[in-house]
Amino acid sequence: MPCLLRAPRGLLLIVLISLLGTGCGTGRPPVEPAPASGSAVCGAPTGPVITVTELDNGRVVCAITGQRLEFYLHGSVDRPWSPLASEGNPLSPANNGKLSLAIGVTGAAFTAAAAGTGAVTSTRPTCASVTGGPSCDGVTQFRVTVSVHS
Repeated sequence: MPCLLRAPRGLLLIVLISLLGTGCGTGRPPVEPAPASGSAVCGAPTGPVITVTELDNGRVVCAITGQRLEFYLHGSVDRPWSPLASEGNPLSPANNGKLSLAIGVTGAAFTAAAAGTGAVTSTRPTCASVTGGPSCDGVTQFRVTVSVHS
């Protein structure tokens, strides 16, 4: 009969917690969790373009004047994101110079035009509307705060 080694349950739990706590790098250092106080605390952004997706919902994105921000929200044909809108003065709409986006992706490009704080927002239906089927009035909201520094 083969001999099976058993690790103590506590040891397995510690290993699992430590692995979950380390996480993986996203390659997006300028995106920070939103601070509780509502004021943006930013590290130095890197690279000429900051890419933001629906995974960054609720976060603060830090940019420097002149930096480009590209937003790509992945939805579906049945549940698309509404066009992205900017709130506040620091962002200026920009052409992205790229070809068409994939079906279900809503995108926008902005230039960090002035120092200040603004936001980029969008919404999408929580559930798909099916003719003759069940429906709901729920809406999923997307909001990223953008803090621009000179």
